Amino acid sequence: MLFVGAIHRVDSPNYDSLCWFVDQVLPLIERVLTARTLLTIAGHVAPDIDMSRFANHPRIDMRGSWTI
Repeated sequence: MLFVGAIHRVDSPNYDSLCWFVDQVLPLIERVLTARTLLTIAGHVAPDIDMSRFANHPRIDMRGSWTI
């Protein structure tokens, strides 16, 4: 799966929807699919956005340049 979107602020819809998807939907998908599920996150992230909550997740691959 691929999430592409710019995240300029932590109160942005893209950041909120990404958190919701990772916390609520990804676990459901993992239970149903027999294959390993991987979510790739790509897109612009503002320098002051903390993406560390996604950095060590075993099912997330982060692409792009940002500070963790």
